[in-house]
Amino acid sequence: MKTDMSRAFFLVILAAFLAAGCKGYVDESAGRTAGEVIDDASIKVRVKARLFGDKELSGFRIRVDVDKGVVWLRGKIKSPELRTRALELVRGVRGVVDIMDKLVLVEPKGKESEAEDSKAAP
Repeated sequence: MKTDMSRAFFLVILAAFLAAGCKGYVDESAGRTAGEVIDDASIKVRVKARLFGDKELSGFRIRVDVDKGVVWLRGKIKSPELRTRALELVRGVRGVVDIMDKLVLVEPKGKESEAEDSKAAP
């Protein structure tokens, strides 16, 4: 009996702390509801899991931000094909409303140094 009371008390306290934490975050989130904050966090986790789980994209640092279902992708990527792959993966995530592609294409290191070498040659 005492264990059940302790567990119930703990759960009530935990719920109060979580509610207070969510309320504080929502108040600072530009008029977003708790549901929107939770939905965006869920979408962010699913997007990151998809990108990280893809063998071609897992090595890239792609920053993911979500606001009201709109996913913002930022980072460096080495080819247009990988950009297309990332966008396809994100598009397939439930809850994604739109994608803001801010990915920057960069040359692979070997090609940059080859280009610099060819410029330096007479």
